[in-house]
Amino acid sequence: MASPFASRLGTNYCPTDEEVVEIETLLVEPKLQLKRLDDEIADIQKALNRLTEERESFGAYVQAHTALISPVRRLPLDIIQEIFIACLPTHRNCVMSAREAPMLLGRICGSWRAISLATPCLWASLHIVDPGFSRRDDSGWTQSDQRLEVTRAWLRRSGDCPLSISLHSPEFISFDTTNTPAETPLFLQTLIPFASRWQHIQFDIPAEFLESLGQLTANDVPMLKRFALHQVRAHEAVDFAWARLAVFGGSSICRISVSGNSVFPERLPVQWAHLTALSTLGLGDFYISTETVLDVNSPIAAGPMVEHPLLQTLDCRADAFTSHTSHLFDEHYDDQFLIRFLSSLLQLESLHLISDQFPASSLQTILHSLPPTTLQLHLALSSPWHSFFNDDVLAVITPMPGLVTPCPALEVLQIDRCAGISDAALLQLIIARAATLKRIQIDFSRPMQLDIRPQLQSFIQDLDISITHLPPPLPVSPWQGLPDAPPPPPWTPVPLSLT
Repeated sequence: MASPFASRLGTNYCPTDEEVVEIETLLVEPKLQLKRLDDEIADIQKALNRLTEERESFGAYVQAHTALISPVRRLPLDIIQEIFIACLPTHRNCVMSAREAPMLLGRICGSWRAISLATPCLWASLHIVDPGFSRRDDSGWTQSDQRLEVTRAWLRRSGDCPLSISLHSPEFISFDTTNTPAETPLFLQTLIPFASRWQHIQFDIPAEFLESLGQLTANDVPMLKRFALHQVRAHEAVDFAWARLAVFGGSSICRISVSGNSVFPERLPVQWAHLTALSTLGLGDFYISTETVLDVNSPIAAGPMVEHPLLQTLDCRADAFTSHTSHLFDEHYDDQFLIRFLSSLLQLESLHLISDQFPASSLQTILHSLPPTTLQLHLALSSPWHSFFNDDVLAVITPMPGLVTPCPALEVLQIDRCAGISDAALLQLIIARAATLKRIQIDFSRPMQLDIRPQLQSFIQDLDISITHLPPPLPVSPWQGLPDAPPPPPWTPVPLSLT
């Protein structure tokens, strides 16, 4: 719109009296046009508001009816149940939390809650934490009361499903509301009536609670396959006659883990011929001799031949203080015996070997003796300054053209606290075994010598790799030894992680 004052607009110019009159006359028509436009905009805004309200009404109508024909509403019950089951954690038991399945599923809508409550297998696993000391709230309930009630409701919902349960009691002594030690294992007593459906059980409980399990017989646990019984507060001088626990004699038990004071595995009423995995730890002065290990793991053997065709997992540990197994592998022992023993484990899938007592030559013999069924191999040193695991040992399981390599189907390799293996030898093994390896975890107790990440990035895709090195040594602090010396920076391993 043209204006005779266009050159003055946007400046600090002060018009004269005559120009003020001229400007006021000039603005009469534009002001009328502005008012007309404001009125028109207001009319349009009213129409827009009316259309918006009408659209929201029709939108709500359409959305509500569209929801009725939503595909998820038409899913068969069994499909919804399978989806619910897929939401459960697979690496542990379910916990009493509304932040994850199965409890979370019942908080979406009434229909899903009904489905979740009517699906027993959703409630077939449970992890229970004994809260120990607790006081009554305003309603008269303690935290233990609440968790016991949830436990009972949870197990009732499980129907007739086999149960996977883990119970963890605190390391400290439990107290009730009268501040006296709790002598009744309430959670254990709640679980015992369901013993006929126990399948995978792990109890971490004090020794004084073990007596409650004495009422169970082998016939009471027909479905029990994995039984882990660990004594918490084992530093206390509380001994228990583990041999009185007839529950260890269950006919279906194939995996046992037991630890605590006065644990003598040879005295447990176990059907040894059925075991595929055994882990025992006697604390204090209760060590397990090699003869005991061979006796409980080779009940079928006769004469010098030791074999256990059903064994799948072998966990062998020895250190400078418990070197009872070391003579199995020293130069004076019959290597052919060891070879026959490992070769007879026709179903061995996992070997966990932790010892500072095995020289490199014996480790090579062990690896050469492993059956081809071995899928997982875990080697470790209890003392990081030893270098028994060297490149020669690693070369045994590194495929070479024209040579037969032990563990041809190896999927998982874990080596802890090693210093004698070079980064170059590790790179060669990873490249050679990339076709079968799924996970490799190496913990070097030394700084990095060679950065192998560029070579790995070029071909590693589906392999989970975790490699850590010690950082280079820090310079000596000038404040070292002084009472007000600043603390050293926290030690963090140098990671290499590729997924």
